[in-house]
Amino acid sequence: MNNFHTLFFKFLKKRQFYTWAGLIGIIFLYATLLLKDLGTLPGMFFDEANYASEVQSFATFGTDIHGLNNPVYLTSVWGQGQSILYMWLSYPIVKIFGFSIFNFRLSMVLTGLSLLSVITIVTRIISKNTLLTYTVSIFLVTSPWLFMSFRWVLDANIAPIILTLGVWILIYAFQKNIDSKLGKYFSYLGVFFIAISTYGYIAFWMYLPIFLLVLGIYSIKNNIASKKNALTYAFFIVLLVFPLIIFAVKVNVSHSNSVGRFLFFDIPNLPAGRSSSLVDFTQGNPAKIVFKNFLTGIKMYLSGNDSLPWNIVPGYGVVHPTLLIFSLFGLMVPSQQFNNFKHAVSITKLQFLSFFPLMFIVTPNFNHWNALNIPLVLLGSFGLYYLLYKIKNFHIKLTLLAIPVVLFIFFMQVYISPTSFSSSSLVNYKTVQKLNEKVRGHKLYIPSLNWNFAYFKLVKNVSPTYYKKYQDHLNADGLAPKYSFSNLRDISQIDKHIDKSDFILISPNETNVYDHKFKIKFMKNINFSNNYLILYQIK
Repeated sequence: MNNFHTLFFKFLKKRQFYTWAGLIGIIFLYATLLLKDLGTLPGMFFDEANYASEVQSFATFGTDIHGLNNPVYLTSVWGQGQSILYMWLSYPIVKIFGFSIFNFRLSMVLTGLSLLSVITIVTRIISKNTLLTYTVSIFLVTSPWLFMSFRWVLDANIAPIILTLGVWILIYAFQKNIDSKLGKYFSYLGVFFIAISTYGYIAFWMYLPIFLLVLGIYSIKNNIASKKNALTYAFFIVLLVFPLIIFAVKVNVSHSNSVGRFLFFDIPNLPAGRSSSLVDFTQGNPAKIVFKNFLTGIKMYLSGNDSLPWNIVPGYGVVHPTLLIFSLFGLMVPSQQFNNFKHAVSITKLQFLSFFPLMFIVTPNFNHWNALNIPLVLLGSFGLYYLLYKIKNFHIKLTLLAIPVVLFIFFMQVYISPTSFSSSSLVNYKTVQKLNEKVRGHKLYIPSLNWNFAYFKLVKNVSPTYYKKYQDHLNADGLAPKYSFSNLRDISQIDKHIDKSDFILISPNETNVYDHKFKIKFMKNINFSNNYLILYQIK
C-alpha cells in the first residue's frame, strides 16, 4: 500500500494527472456537444436517409434493400452507390437497440471520438509535450467540418476518419519499433484500418495508392520499415481490398449490369455510376479544365464555403479561413523542429500532399476533397504550436490558443440557430413519421415521389421482397419509384386513381388548382425540407 501511495504522489508531482485530466475533460465536453440533440440536429439529408434505410434493412431483414446478404458496395435507391463501411460500424448498435436517427448516427460520433482520443494519446506519448498535445486537441475539437461530419452520416466522410485512425496507430507502431512484438501488433492494426478505409469512399481508390506509395518510400528511407515489411503490408492491404478490386473491374471495365459473387461477397451492379465526382474533359481544353478545377478548390478553402450548406456552415470551412495561415505554417516548418515527434509531422504532411494530383481531376467540395481535411486541421495545430513555442509572452500565447476556441463558439451559435440550414432546411424524421401515421390506410399523393421517396422508405422499412415487387420502377434495376410505392403516389397521378379520404400534400399556391378539381379538407401545415406544404384530405 505504501508503495502505491509513493508512486501515486510521484505521478501527481510530475503533473501527469493534471495533463491527462485536462485532455479527458476536453474530449468529454466535446462528446457532450456531439451527442446533444443528435437525433434531430441536423435534419435528414436524402443521402443520409438512403444510407439509414440500408442499415435498417440489414438490422431487420439481414440484407440490403435489394436483398443482397454481403455486398461490398451498396447500390442504394438511385443506383449511384454508397460505401459499405459505415453499415458495418452502425449495424451492431441499430440491431441491439433498434432503429432511431440517434442510434444510427451514434457510431459516427463514437468513431470520431475514437479518432480524437487516439491522436491525442499518441501525440502525448510520443512527444511528451503538454503544450503540443493541448494544441492538437484544441485544434481538432474546434474544426467546424469535423464537428459537422461527426454528427451526420454521409458515407464518404467515414473514410478519412478510419484512414487517419490507421495512420496514427501506425505512427505509434513506428515509435515502438515495428519489429518488436507490440510494434508488430499495432502496425498490422494500423494497416488494417488504412485498408478498410477503401470500403468507405470510392475516391479513396485513387488516393490510397498514391499515399501508400509515398508512405512506403518514406518509411524505408528513414529506416522505420524494411522493404520486406513494406511488401508484407502491401500484400496484406491487397488481400483486404481484393473484393473491391473485383467490384471496380466489374463496374468500370466489364460494365456488367448483373449481381456477381466473389467468395462469400456479393458484387452488385451500379447503374448510375459515380463519374460526377470527376471533371468532365469533354467540355473544353483539358489543361484549362484541370487548372480551373484546382483554383476552384483552393478558393473553396480560402472562403470556407463550397456552396453546399449541408457540408459546412458557409464561411467557417474545415479550418476557419483566418486560421489557414497556421496550416500553411505547419506545412512549411521542417519536421525536424518537432524532435521525437518528427515522423508524425512528416507523415501528416505526406497524407496532405498525396491528394495534390487529385486536386486537378476530382470536382471540389469539402466531401469530395475530404482526404485533405483532417491533415489540414493537424497541420494547423502543428503550425500554431510552433509559434507558441517560439513566443515567450504568456498573454500572447494564451490569446493565440484562444482564437480557435472563440471562432468555434461563433460557429456553434450559427449551427444550432433555428434558422440555420441544419435546423430548418433538412427533413425532420419525426415529421415524416407523424405524416405516415396520419395517412395510414389511405393513399398519399406527394410532389416528386422519386426525389422524396428516400424519407418515406426509411419510415416504412419494407422488406427487399416487397420493395422489388410493389414499387413502380424507373427501370429494371430496382431503383427509386417514379409513380408509386406502397400507399405513396406521385402527385402527377392524382387524376387516375384518387379515392375519397385519400390525402394530398401540396404547396399553398397549388391549393386553388386542386380545390377546383376535388373537394378538399385542410388537415395541417407541414415543413418539409424548408418547403411549407399543406396536407389536405379528399372529402
